[in-house]
Amino acid sequence: MANVPKLMCTQHPDSTIKVGVSEEVDEAIVSFTLYGCDEVMVDFEGKLTPYAQPKDIVVKAHETGLEIGAKLFITPRIPNPELEEVDRSMLALEAVMLANYYSWSLAELQAVKWIILPMVEDVKSALFVQRVIEKKARIMKDELKVKVDTMRLVPLIEDAAHQLNIEKMLTTFYSAVAEGGEPEGEDNGIRVFLGISDSAVRHGHVASSIALRIALVKIWSLSERGYKINPIVGSGTPPFRGAMNSPELVELEAKQFRGYHTVTIQSAVRYDAPLSSYLHVKRKLLENLGQKPQPSIANDEDALQVVNEASTSYREVVSRHIDKIARVASLIPVTRERVPWKAYGRALEGKNGRIYRVPRAIVYTASWYTLGLPPLLLDSSFLLKSIKQETFDGVILKLVPGLIDELKFEAQFFHPPTAANNLGERTVKEAIELLDHLGVDPRAEGSYAMLLREAEKEPYILALGKLRGFLG
Repeated sequence: MANVPKLMCTQHPDSTIKVGVSEEVDEAIVSFTLYGCDEVMVDFEGKLTPYAQPKDIVVKAHETGLEIGAKLFITPRIPNPELEEVDRSMLALEAVMLANYYSWSLAELQAVKWIILPMVEDVKSALFVQRVIEKKARIMKDELKVKVDTMRLVPLIEDAAHQLNIEKMLTTFYSAVAEGGEPEGEDNGIRVFLGISDSAVRHGHVASSIALRIALVKIWSLSERGYKINPIVGSGTPPFRGAMNSPELVELEAKQFRGYHTVTIQSAVRYDAPLSSYLHVKRKLLENLGQKPQPSIANDEDALQVVNEASTSYREVVSRHIDKIARVASLIPVTRERVPWKAYGRALEGKNGRIYRVPRAIVYTASWYTLGLPPLLLDSSFLLKSIKQETFDGVILKLVPGLIDELKFEAQFFHPPTAANNLGERTVKEAIELLDHLGVDPRAEGSYAMLLREAEKEPYILALGKLRGFLG
């Protein structure tokens, strides 16, 4: 596919710095110029983004001499009409059309070529939105004489179970899009967005990491069979959210999740890390971009079994602490103007099939750190079991090669006394036992440990995030 972007700057609220919607137009320009992103995600999902923002970015870019639509692009994430009000989805699409109207009028370029649809769990919903896009684009061409191509929908698949079944979903979607013969002037390739954060919220770190790797291998295999598919990987700074934005872990994670053609650059690595650290992250991501996934694990039955067992164990642990997470989540500062998580959160299936409402990934992740227990340690019970069954080295570490380094990173934010006071002895004891077996010492100390004792106050939560280099 021609001109597929490599680095996508996003509007995630994972930094300790608050960025208001009034600042996001200028932020987009800086994303293109200072940070070298060739794509900016304008986020309407569960977020109070003005509908004029894509157009405003186009106009501001034109005034500063940037050609949006040549090698730089705006890629909105619109609300999924199955999860939010249909009018929000339709208004977001109108905003997209307006951006393209202005980019064509100003420079005869198409600013928006792709539109992201989040939380895709079946092909039907994705094809519905693609049809709406095509109909709106035809009106623009026929009535406004704006000669732009039909925009291509990018399904965002962010659940381990659906990522494991990605081959069937993508071949069906690919065939339906190819039959439409759009967009004009492009090949019939597609992009797919693979998220790790929401998958981790639902299934835990081990399960979400393996599912993402399996999905990338399957997509690579489809490409070798003639399908033109360009995967985007959405990843933040903490290990629970993929750590591909982490200055400390990026080299490891970029290799672990090879197979991506585009990767997200989220807020924390831009605002909570020095520019030199960001440039290191950028360099390592680009070095591994487009590389073949290694090793091939897509057909490994052991991998599928590990995902199921790890997910079950994780959800049982989280079920014990749902009330505590909900309470602490209400204290986490909001650094983007999003809809409150209680109005638009995530569903987690707990023990005995009970469905719990939990925060979205960044607030959820920040909540666990605030409680003194880094969220990777929620897999401790499962990993201890794998050690006793002697499958940790021979199976788990082959599927998640970076796991020990990730746990070492997390240990510096684990404070057993605070965690035990908040969560009880059982969960903390399992985490300590796991780290002891791996020869890793919990070492939250100094200022971080002191702040944890007062963590359930907004200034302290922000201070803890600054010390980590990310809010969540």
